[in-house]
Amino acid sequence: MIQGNLDLLKRSRSEEDRQICLEAIESESKRMAKVANDLLLLAEIEAGEIQKKEEVSLGEIVREEIRRSQTLAGNRKVVAGRQEEVVVQGDAYKLRQLLSNLVDNAIKYTPEGGVIKVGTYRREGGPAWR
Repeated sequence: MIQGNLDLLKRSRSEEDRQICLEAIESESKRMAKVANDLLLLAEIEAGEIQKKEEVSLGEIVREEIRRSQTLAGNRKVVAGRQEEVVVQGDAYKLRQLLSNLVDNAIKYTPEGGVIKVGTYRREGGPAWR
């Protein structure tokens, strides 16, 4: 996609075509960076390499993610599910990234008009996302 737009940019003389190509290249490069970051996060999690440990409120992360994702959900609804205050030791940035990936996938695969519930609760053995 990027190469095709670059080829078109080289041939096009129209400012409108150039702008369309640049926007497409920018969008695709952002998407590719997100995919690379997501894969890196998964590799770090699987390898147990998450270094930063701090107290993190999962409830706060969930509330922030609900607000963020509601604007992206289109005809789907992203709503709060069960909300227990759960604090864990971890990396807040990576936990946000992980939840964002999960919710983005839920939006992508939930049929139009569907509802996505996001919440936290405690279960035997430790906290849970839902």
